[in-house]
Amino acid sequence: MTSLFKLLNSVRPLSPAFQTFLEQHLEVKHYKKNEVILQEGNICKTGSFIAKGIVCGLYYLEDKDKKEKLKEVCNKIYSQNDVLISVYSFLEQRASYERFVCIHDTTLASLTHEQIQHCYEAFPEFNYIIRVLIEKYYAKAELRLYNIRKRTAQERYDLFLETYKKVVAYLPSHIIASYIGVDEATFSRLKSS
Repeated sequence: MTSLFKLLNSVRPLSPAFQTFLEQHLEVKHYKKNEVILQEGNICKTGSFIAKGIVCGLYYLEDKDKKEKLKEVCNKIYSQNDVLISVYSFLEQRASYERFVCIHDTTLASLTHEQIQHCYEAFPEFNYIIRVLIEKYYAKAELRLYNIRKRTAQERYDLFLETYKKVVAYLPSHIIASYIGVDEATFSRLKSS
């Protein structure tokens, strides 16, 4: 978990007590490609650090009247050194509207919701670190919304390639198309241009 400690220490130095707590309580799990980490409708009970791998956050657009799933949508892509949580589900401890699926073999280091709450109380530096990480992810989410609403499909694709250059080769075309908000035929044209 050297990369996790490096990330946290880059925001604010960890106290020896906090580092020891993490070493004793982080649960490391390995997942295979296509394995589901969080199922839609379940509560996200852990906050995780991606030590290795790629995970997509997916949900379905549904026809509520017919109770059928119309289209799968990729709304998040996480990779090495990212923090993985279903924000609404984790913070509110309510059923998730999304599921997390491994696109590549993945290793996570996780704390439970209860352990994270304990860290807020016991380790003041954790509050600062989380605030900085939340600011980063909030800014990233706002920029993504802006790009989806204001940029052309070609601009969104070019930004995607720039932002996700380390993992783009591992992502299926339908995931990229969904993430940038285009159908697969449009994506095919973007890719060939």
